[in-house]
Amino acid sequence: MPEPVQRSQRTYIEALKLKQTTPVLGHFKKKDRRCPSCRYKWMGHEEKETDVNIASFLVDLADQDAFDRALIISNDSDLVPAIRIVRKRFPQKRITTIAPPNYYHSNELIQVSSDKARIRCEHLEQSLLPSRSVDASGMVSISCPQEFTVNSHGYSTKP
Repeated sequence: MPEPVQRSQRTYIEALKLKQTTPVLGHFKKKDRRCPSCRYKWMGHEEKETDVNIASFLVDLADQDAFDRALIISNDSDLVPAIRIVRKRFPQKRITTIAPPNYYHSNELIQVSSDKARIRCEHLEQSLLPSRSVDASGMVSISCPQEFTVNSHGYSTKP
C-alpha cells in the first residue's frame, strides 16, 4: 500500500479512536507474486486475519452481553460460523449484515443473519467524520488529510 494511503488510514483509525470507536483490524502480509504468462515476479501484499478478528470480537461481545444488535458491514462469508454460533447461543441478539454501496449481499450471510440492510451514498454523506476530530477533553485533535476531499456522493477521493 503506498505511503500516503497508509498515512491516511492511520489518521482515520486515530480519528475513530477519538470518537470512542474501537476498530477491529487485521494486517497485511508480504507475499511473492508471479505472472502466470510472462513469469514476472513482484512483492505483493495479502490481507490477513480481519475476518477472524471480527468473528472473535462478535462472539466475545455477545458472551459479555455487550450488544443487543450487531451490524456487520461485510460480504465475507468467512463470518458465517461466528454469526451462526452467536444466533444459536444468544437467540435474542440480532445480527444485521450490511452491504456497502455497489455490492450485493452475500447469500451465505443473509441465511444466518437476523436481517439485512444496504448502505446508500446518502448514508455515507451523513456519516463523514468532521475535517477536524477532537477527543472528549478537547486536548487531542486530528485533521483530515489534505489530499482527500469529499465528492458529491460522500466518498473520500484524491483530487
